[in-house]
Amino acid sequence: MAQTDRTMRAIQLDEWGPPTNKQLRQVPVPEPSPDQLRIRVHTAGIIFADIMLREQRYVLNVPLPHCPGREVAGVVDKVGSAVSDFEVGDRVMATMIGGAYAEYALVLPALALPDGRRIPTTFKLPDRASFESSLVYLTGLRTAYLACRVVHRPQPEETLLLHAASGCVGSHLVRLAKKNGNTVIALVSRDEKAPRCRELGADHVVNLSKTDYVEEVRRLTGGTGVACSFNSVGGPTLKTDPHAIATFGTLILFGSAGGKGLIDPYEPIEKKAQTIKTFATYPFVDTPAYQEATDFVTTWLENEPLESPPHVFPLEAACEAHQLIESRASNGKVVLDC
Repeated sequence: MAQTDRTMRAIQLDEWGPPTNKQLRQVPVPEPSPDQLRIRVHTAGIIFADIMLREQRYVLNVPLPHCPGREVAGVVDKVGSAVSDFEVGDRVMATMIGGAYAEYALVLPALALPDGRRIPTTFKLPDRASFESSLVYLTGLRTAYLACRVVHRPQPEETLLLHAASGCVGSHLVRLAKKNGNTVIALVSRDEKAPRCRELGADHVVNLSKTDYVEEVRRLTGGTGVACSFNSVGGPTLKTDPHAIATFGTLILFGSAGGKGLIDPYEPIEKKAQTIKTFATYPFVDTPAYQEATDFVTTWLENEPLESPPHVFPLEAACEAHQLIESRASNGKVVLDC
Protein backbone atom coordinates (compact mmCIF):
# COMPACT_ATOMS: atom_id res chain seq x y z
CA MET A 1 0.00 0.00 0.00
CA ALA A 2 1.48 3.32 -1.07
CA GLN A 3 1.47 6.11 1.49
CA THR A 4 1.71 9.89 1.50
CA ASP A 5 3.75 12.13 3.77
CA ARG A 6 0.52 13.21 5.51
CA THR A 7 -0.67 11.46 8.64
CA MET A 8 -4.09 10.60 10.01
CA ARG A 9 -5.64 9.24 13.16
CA ALA A 10 -6.53 5.54 13.03
CA ILE A 11 -7.38 2.76 15.44
CA GLN A 12 -4.78 0.02 15.37
CA LEU A 13 -4.96 -3.47 16.78
CA ASP A 14 -1.52 -4.82 17.66
CA GLU A 15 -2.64 -8.08 19.26
CA TRP A 16 -5.80 -10.14 19.44
CA GLY A 17 -8.03 -10.13 22.47
CA PRO A 18 -10.03 -7.61 24.50
CA PRO A 19 -11.25 -4.21 23.24
CA THR A 20 -8.54 -2.48 25.27
CA ASN A 21 -6.03 -3.81 22.73
CA LYS A 22 -7.21 -1.14 20.29
CA GLN A 23 -5.01 1.96 20.28
CA LEU A 24 -5.41 5.35 18.60
CA ARG A 25 -2.32 5.95 16.47
CA GLN A 26 -1.00 8.56 14.06
CA VAL A 27 -0.27 6.71 10.81
CA PRO A 28 0.43 7.70 7.19
CA VAL A 29 -2.54 8.53 4.98
CA PRO A 30 -2.79 5.67 2.45
CA GLU A 31 -2.48 6.31 -1.27
CA PRO A 32 -5.05 4.55 -3.52
CA SER A 33 -3.93 2.06 -6.14
CA PRO A 34 -5.28 2.53 -9.69
CA ASP A 35 -8.45 0.52 -8.93
CA GLN A 36 -9.21 2.09 -5.52
CA LEU A 37 -10.93 5.12 -4.05
CA ARG A 38 -9.75 7.03 -1.03
CA ILE A 39 -12.54 8.20 1.25
CA ARG A 40 -12.38 10.94 3.83
CA VAL A 41 -14.29 8.98 6.43
CA HIS A 42 -17.11 10.74 8.20
CA THR A 43 -18.66 7.69 9.89
CA ALA A 44 -17.44 4.13 10.46
CA GLY A 45 -19.95 1.43 11.30
CA ILE A 46 -19.34 -1.24 13.90
CA ILE A 47 -20.72 -4.72 13.29
CA PHE A 48 -20.44 -7.80 15.49
CA ALA A 49 -17.98 -9.31 13.01
CA ASP A 50 -15.48 -6.62 14.12
CA ILE A 51 -15.63 -8.02 17.64
CA MET A 52 -15.37 -11.62 16.48
CA LEU A 53 -12.35 -10.76 14.31
CA ARG A 54 -10.65 -9.02 17.25
CA GLU A 55 -11.17 -12.19 19.30
CA GLN A 56 -10.03 -14.45 16.43
CA ARG A 57 -13.49 -16.04 16.17
CA TYR A 58 -14.27 -14.78 12.69
CA VAL A 59 -14.15 -16.70 9.40
CA LEU A 60 -11.46 -14.40 7.99
CA ASN A 61 -7.92 -13.98 9.27
CA VAL A 62 -5.97 -10.75 8.86
CA PRO A 63 -2.35 -9.93 9.74
CA LEU A 64 -1.35 -7.63 12.58
CA PRO A 65 -1.15 -4.71 13.03
CA HIS A 66 -4.68 -4.23 11.76
CA CYS A 67 -7.03 -1.26 11.46
CA PRO A 68 -10.52 -2.68 12.10
CA GLY A 69 -13.81 -1.76 10.51
CA ARG A 70 -15.78 -2.98 7.51
CA GLU A 71 -18.26 -0.15 6.87
CA VAL A 72 -17.60 3.49 6.01
CA ALA A 73 -19.51 6.53 4.84
CA GLY A 74 -17.85 9.72 3.72
CA VAL A 75 -16.64 11.75 0.76
CA VAL A 76 -14.40 10.54 -2.07
CA ASP A 77 -11.06 12.29 -1.55
CA LYS A 78 -9.00 10.74 -4.34
CA VAL A 79 -9.77 8.49 -7.31
CA GLY A 80 -7.47 5.79 -8.69
CA SER A 81 -6.46 6.19 -12.32
CA ALA A 82 -8.46 3.11 -13.44
CA VAL A 83 -11.71 4.15 -11.73
CA SER A 84 -14.34 5.84 -13.91
CA ASP A 85 -17.60 5.56 -11.94
CA PHE A 86 -16.71 7.94 -9.10
CA GLU A 87 -15.18 11.37 -8.74
CA VAL A 88 -13.76 13.52 -5.98
CA GLY A 89 -16.57 14.95 -3.85
CA ASP A 90 -19.00 12.05 -4.24
CA ARG A 91 -20.85 11.15 -1.04
CA VAL A 92 -20.57 7.37 -0.65
CA MET A 93 -20.96 4.39 1.63
CA ALA A 94 -18.81 1.29 1.24
CA THR A 95 -17.88 -2.09 2.67
CA MET A 96 -14.36 -3.45 2.92
CA ILE A 97 -12.26 -6.09 4.69
CA GLY A 98 -10.79 -3.60 7.16
CA GLY A 99 -9.52 -0.07 7.64
CA ALA A 100 -12.74 1.79 8.45
CA TYR A 101 -11.76 3.03 11.92
CA ALA A 102 -9.67 5.89 10.53
CA GLU A 103 -9.87 9.38 9.09
CA TYR A 104 -9.14 8.06 5.58
CA ALA A 105 -9.89 4.65 4.10
CA LEU A 106 -9.23 2.84 0.83
CA VAL A 107 -12.11 1.02 -0.83
CA LEU A 108 -12.81 -0.78 -4.07
CA PRO A 109 -15.70 0.44 -6.22
CA ALA A 110 -16.53 -3.21 -6.87
CA LEU A 111 -15.26 -6.70 -6.14
CA ALA A 112 -13.93 -8.36 -9.30
CA LEU A 113 -14.84 -12.05 -9.64
CA PRO A 114 -12.77 -14.60 -11.60
CA ASP A 115 -15.48 -14.89 -14.26
CA GLY A 116 -15.29 -11.16 -14.99
CA ARG A 117 -18.39 -10.10 -13.06
CA ARG A 118 -18.16 -7.16 -10.68
CA ILE A 119 -20.01 -6.96 -7.37
CA PRO A 120 -20.46 -3.31 -6.29
CA THR A 121 -19.07 -2.54 -2.83
CA THR A 122 -19.20 1.28 -2.94
CA PHE A 123 -22.44 3.21 -3.47
CA LYS A 124 -23.31 6.86 -4.01
CA LEU A 125 -25.62 8.22 -1.34
CA PRO A 126 -28.86 10.00 -2.13
CA ASP A 127 -28.98 13.56 -0.79
CA ARG A 128 -31.67 12.60 1.74
CA ALA A 129 -29.40 10.04 3.46
CA SER A 130 -26.86 11.26 6.01
CA PHE A 131 -23.56 9.47 6.48
CA GLU A 132 -24.71 8.18 9.88
CA SER A 133 -28.12 6.94 8.75
CA SER A 134 -26.71 5.16 5.68
CA LEU A 135 -24.73 2.82 7.92
CA VAL A 136 -27.85 1.85 9.85
CA TYR A 137 -28.94 0.09 6.65
CA LEU A 138 -25.88 -0.87 4.59
CA THR A 139 -25.00 -4.22 6.17
CA GLY A 140 -27.87 -4.73 8.62
CA LEU A 141 -30.76 -4.39 6.18
CA ARG A 142 -29.01 -6.44 3.51
CA THR A 143 -28.40 -9.25 6.01
CA ALA A 144 -32.00 -9.13 7.22
CA TYR A 145 -33.31 -9.17 3.63
CA LEU A 146 -31.24 -12.24 2.76
CA ALA A 147 -32.37 -13.99 5.94
CA CYS A 148 -36.13 -13.47 5.60
CA ARG A 149 -36.59 -12.99 1.87
CA VAL A 150 -34.09 -15.44 0.40
CA VAL A 151 -32.98 -18.09 2.92
CA HIS A 152 -36.47 -18.50 4.35
CA ARG A 153 -39.50 -16.39 3.44
CA PRO A 154 -42.27 -16.86 6.03
CA GLN A 155 -45.90 -16.94 5.04
CA PRO A 156 -47.72 -13.71 6.00
CA GLU A 157 -49.93 -15.33 8.64
CA GLU A 158 -47.07 -17.01 10.50
CA THR A 159 -45.73 -16.07 13.93
CA LEU A 160 -41.97 -15.47 14.12
CA LEU A 161 -39.50 -15.41 16.99
CA LEU A 162 -36.75 -12.81 16.52
CA HIS A 163 -33.66 -12.92 18.74
CA ALA A 164 -31.71 -9.72 19.55
CA ALA A 165 -34.65 -7.86 18.10
CA SER A 166 -33.47 -4.37 19.07
CA GLY A 167 -30.05 -4.83 17.44
CA CYS A 168 -29.05 -3.61 14.01
CA VAL A 169 -30.01 -6.75 12.06
CA GLY A 170 -32.80 -7.72 14.47
CA SER A 171 -34.56 -4.37 14.13
CA HIS A 172 -34.57 -4.72 10.35
CA LEU A 173 -36.00 -8.22 10.70
CA VAL A 174 -38.85 -6.75 12.77
CA ARG A 175 -39.50 -4.16 10.04
CA LEU A 176 -39.48 -6.69 7.22
CA ALA A 177 -41.58 -9.21 9.12
CA LYS A 178 -44.27 -6.61 9.80
CA LYS A 179 -44.21 -5.50 6.15
CA ASN A 180 -44.78 -9.17 5.29
CA GLY A 181 -47.80 -9.41 7.61
CA ASN A 182 -46.22 -11.62 10.27
CA THR A 183 -46.88 -11.68 14.01
CA VAL A 184 -43.58 -10.88 15.73
CA ILE A 185 -42.38 -12.07 19.14
CA ALA A 186 -39.27 -10.00 19.85
CA LEU A 187 -36.64 -11.18 22.33
CA VAL A 188 -34.55 -8.63 24.22
CA SER A 189 -32.02 -8.87 27.05
CA ARG A 190 -33.00 -5.68 28.91
CA ASP A 191 -36.26 -3.88 29.68
CA GLU A 192 -34.97 -0.63 28.18
CA LYS A 193 -34.77 -2.30 24.76
CA ALA A 194 -38.46 -3.18 24.69
CA PRO A 195 -39.84 0.25 23.67
CA ARG A 196 -37.73 0.29 20.50
CA CYS A 197 -39.10 -3.11 19.46
CA ARG A 198 -42.66 -1.96 20.05
CA GLU A 199 -42.03 1.20 18.01
CA LEU A 200 -40.80 -0.99 15.16
CA GLY A 201 -44.08 -2.92 15.29
CA ALA A 202 -43.32 -6.03 17.35
CA ASP A 203 -46.56 -7.60 18.60
CA HIS A 204 -44.98 -9.04 21.75
CA VAL A 205 -41.68 -8.30 23.50
CA VAL A 206 -40.10 -10.79 25.91
CA ASN A 207 -37.14 -10.04 28.18
CA LEU A 208 -35.36 -13.39 28.23
CA SER A 209 -33.20 -12.35 31.20
CA LYS A 210 -36.34 -12.25 33.37
CA THR A 211 -38.68 -14.71 31.67
CA ASP A 212 -38.52 -18.29 30.45
CA TYR A 213 -38.96 -17.31 26.83
CA VAL A 214 -39.90 -20.82 25.71
CA GLU A 215 -42.83 -20.94 28.11
CA GLU A 216 -43.88 -17.41 27.17
CA VAL A 217 -43.73 -18.21 23.46
CA ARG A 218 -45.82 -21.30 23.96
CA ARG A 219 -48.34 -19.27 25.97
CA LEU A 220 -48.53 -16.57 23.30
CA THR A 221 -49.02 -19.15 20.55
CA GLY A 222 -51.59 -21.27 22.34
CA GLY A 223 -49.07 -24.03 22.97
CA THR A 224 -48.06 -24.62 19.35
CA GLY A 225 -44.85 -22.56 19.15
CA VAL A 226 -43.67 -20.25 16.36
CA ALA A 227 -43.38 -21.15 12.70
CA CYS A 228 -39.81 -19.88 12.54
CA SER A 229 -37.07 -18.53 14.80
CA PHE A 230 -34.42 -16.18 13.39
CA ASN A 231 -31.53 -16.76 15.77
CA SER A 232 -28.34 -14.68 15.61
CA VAL A 233 -27.38 -15.48 19.22
CA GLY A 234 -26.60 -19.20 19.38
CA GLY A 235 -25.08 -20.35 22.67
CA PRO A 236 -27.65 -21.75 25.14
CA THR A 237 -30.54 -20.86 22.81
CA LEU A 238 -29.49 -23.69 20.49
CA LYS A 239 -30.95 -26.07 23.06
CA THR A 240 -34.02 -24.04 23.97
CA ASP A 241 -35.18 -22.70 20.60
CA PRO A 242 -36.47 -26.03 19.22
CA HIS A 243 -38.90 -26.20 22.17
CA ALA A 244 -40.31 -22.80 21.16
CA ILE A 245 -40.74 -23.79 17.50
CA ALA A 246 -43.82 -25.55 16.20
CA THR A 247 -44.01 -28.95 14.55
CA PHE A 248 -42.70 -28.62 10.97
CA GLY A 249 -41.24 -25.24 11.98
CA THR A 250 -37.87 -23.80 11.02
CA LEU A 251 -34.79 -22.55 12.87
CA ILE A 252 -32.69 -20.02 10.96
CA LEU A 253 -29.26 -19.84 12.59
CA PHE A 254 -27.08 -16.96 11.41
CA GLY A 255 -24.80 -15.94 14.24
CA SER A 256 -23.12 -16.79 17.51
CA ALA A 257 -23.21 -13.56 19.51
CA GLY A 258 -23.97 -15.62 22.61
CA GLY A 259 -21.29 -18.20 21.88
CA LYS A 260 -21.21 -21.50 20.09
CA GLY A 261 -22.91 -24.67 21.21
CA LEU A 262 -24.36 -27.99 20.15
CA ILE A 263 -27.77 -28.86 18.78
CA ASP A 264 -29.40 -32.17 19.68
CA PRO A 265 -30.97 -33.28 16.38
CA TYR A 266 -33.28 -35.76 18.13
CA GLU A 267 -34.89 -33.89 21.04
CA PRO A 268 -37.22 -32.35 20.03
CA ILE A 269 -36.11 -31.55 16.46
CA GLU A 270 -36.63 -35.02 15.00
CA LYS A 271 -39.88 -35.59 16.91
CA LYS A 272 -41.31 -32.33 15.55
CA ALA A 273 -39.88 -32.74 12.03
CA GLN A 274 -38.26 -29.33 12.29
CA THR A 275 -35.87 -27.84 9.74
CA ILE A 276 -32.58 -26.13 10.59
CA LYS A 277 -31.06 -23.70 8.11
CA THR A 278 -27.73 -21.99 8.63
CA PHE A 279 -27.01 -18.69 6.97
CA ALA A 280 -24.01 -16.45 6.32
CA THR A 281 -23.67 -13.58 3.89
CA TYR A 282 -20.42 -14.67 2.22
CA PRO A 283 -21.82 -17.57 0.15
CA PHE A 284 -24.31 -15.16 -1.42
CA VAL A 285 -21.81 -12.52 -2.58
CA ASP A 286 -21.54 -13.84 -6.12
CA THR A 287 -25.25 -14.72 -6.47
CA PRO A 288 -28.15 -12.71 -7.92
CA ALA A 289 -29.74 -12.72 -4.45
CA TYR A 290 -26.91 -10.56 -3.09
CA GLN A 291 -27.43 -7.95 -5.78
CA GLU A 292 -31.18 -8.13 -5.14
CA ALA A 293 -30.58 -7.48 -1.44
CA THR A 294 -28.19 -4.62 -2.22
CA ASP A 295 -30.73 -3.05 -4.58
CA PHE A 296 -33.29 -3.33 -1.79
CA VAL A 297 -31.00 -1.34 0.53
CA THR A 298 -30.30 1.44 -1.98
CA THR A 299 -34.00 1.71 -2.84
CA TRP A 300 -34.82 1.94 0.86
CA LEU A 301 -32.33 4.79 1.28
CA GLU A 302 -33.97 6.63 -1.59
CA ASN A 303 -37.59 6.18 -0.56
CA GLU A 304 -38.24 4.94 2.98
CA PRO A 305 -38.11 6.75 6.34
CA LEU A 306 -34.56 6.79 7.69
CA GLU A 307 -33.34 6.70 11.27
CA SER A 308 -30.08 7.86 12.79
CA PRO A 309 -27.91 5.50 14.84
CA PRO A 310 -28.67 5.74 18.57
CA HIS A 311 -25.04 5.24 19.59
CA VAL A 312 -22.37 7.57 18.16
CA PHE A 313 -18.83 7.50 19.60
CA PRO A 314 -15.78 9.57 18.66
CA LEU A 315 -13.02 7.62 16.90
CA GLU A 316 -10.84 7.60 20.01
CA ALA A 317 -13.63 5.83 21.94
CA ALA A 318 -13.66 2.72 19.74
CA CYS A 319 -12.81 0.61 22.78
CA GLU A 320 -15.86 1.90 24.66
CA ALA A 321 -18.04 1.32 21.59
CA HIS A 322 -17.00 -2.34 21.46
CA GLN A 323 -17.56 -2.68 25.19
CA LEU A 324 -21.09 -1.31 24.83
CA ILE A 325 -21.95 -3.98 22.27
CA GLU A 326 -20.32 -6.76 24.25
CA SER A 327 -22.19 -5.73 27.40
CA ARG A 328 -25.46 -6.24 25.45
CA ALA A 329 -26.44 -2.67 26.35
CA SER A 330 -26.54 -1.34 22.77
CA ASN A 331 -29.98 -0.66 21.35
CA GLY A 332 -29.50 -0.40 17.60
CA LYS A 333 -26.60 0.62 15.36
CA VAL A 334 -23.28 1.72 16.87
CA VAL A 335 -21.01 4.00 14.82
CA LEU A 336 -17.80 6.00 15.14
CA ASP A 337 -17.57 9.68 14.22
CA CYS A 338 -14.20 9.92 12.48
